[in-house]
Amino acid sequence: MYGSALGRFVMFVLFVMLFCVPLLAHGQTCPVGDGKPLKVGVSIFEPMVIKVADGAFSGFEIELFEKVAKELGCTFIYQEFKFSEMLQELEANRIDVALGGISITANRELGGVDFSQPFYDSGIAVMARKEINGSNFLETMIRLWHSPLPRHCSWLLIYIFLLSHFVWWMDKGHENINDNYLPGIFEAIFFVCTTITTVGYGDFTAKKWATRAATILVMFTGIGIAGIIFSDVAALTMSEAEQQYSIGSVKDLEGKTVATVAGTTSAYALRRYATTVQTVSDVAKAYDMLVNGQVDGVVFDLPPLKFHEVRQGAGRLVVLPDFLVKEKYGIAFPFGSPLRESVSGLILTFQEDGRYRYICRRYFDGQ
Repeated sequence: MYGSALGRFVMFVLFVMLFCVPLLAHGQTCPVGDGKPLKVGVSIFEPMVIKVADGAFSGFEIELFEKVAKELGCTFIYQEFKFSEMLQELEANRIDVALGGISITANRELGGVDFSQPFYDSGIAVMARKEINGSNFLETMIRLWHSPLPRHCSWLLIYIFLLSHFVWWMDKGHENINDNYLPGIFEAIFFVCTTITTVGYGDFTAKKWATRAATILVMFTGIGIAGIIFSDVAALTMSEAEQQYSIGSVKDLEGKTVATVAGTTSAYALRRYATTVQTVSDVAKAYDMLVNGQVDGVVFDLPPLKFHEVRQGAGRLVVLPDFLVKEKYGIAFPFGSPLRESVSGLILTFQEDGRYRYICRRYFDGQ
């Protein structure tokens, strides 16, 4: 009798350990909020934070946070802000979390903002406008005249002129070069040009040792001069290609007018450049200014620029490949928030177990 009761008791304990304890472990209590929903500030920052038609929010950072919140057992409500207003609310401890592609910087850390483990590597990039008309013929000719190409072509012509006369003078009257100046000089010019371009001269063979020595000189120096001219042409062609865009590269920012969002690291990064900066509260306004020709470029974080280029700017706008500054994004909290360590730990877990990569594929693969 006692053995039977003891057996039932042991079975009961095992049942509790096997089924109830795991359920309790998964039902974690949110580290903050005292049971109240977390106040989560969001600022539109595609594709990290996207506002959909019904007023709800989606995006890479939204989906990542929601999975973290579910693991922690936290409920939450979203509150939309302009970016600078959201940071002010966070520093004043009026919201619990801030989402919106927030760059981790020393100034923000010192200003009363804590960050999670970085969850995305990014950078400050430039979006330029494709110029429809391009350069006109006169502008192209002026650029050609001021390039090194005319000077180097003059050197090559003088080089060919002198060596051709030397070859004609030394070998005139032989089988391949006419004794008369005309057409003998043209035969000598042909000999020099073919030697420069192909290091060979077909049926022409130098007869005298002095001419052969000159031929060796042409082989080793002429091809170098021709190479310089080819590189000039390539450089001019690349320069012409860059002129198709309102800004060719980051180094071309000097003297340009660009738009960026006020209070962001993009605005701070532009302080190093002699650039006229027009700040806006919403990057969508900056895109409109670029399309309408009010500015030469938009300087902002790479993810939203690429997102806009692929979906709405194809054929008109292009994101340049180089960065002003490289950055890392983190989820932001008020200073000293107990959420920071828990969220950071789960971000690391997601990065290790594949859940992070799954979310990444939904928003970044194919861009």
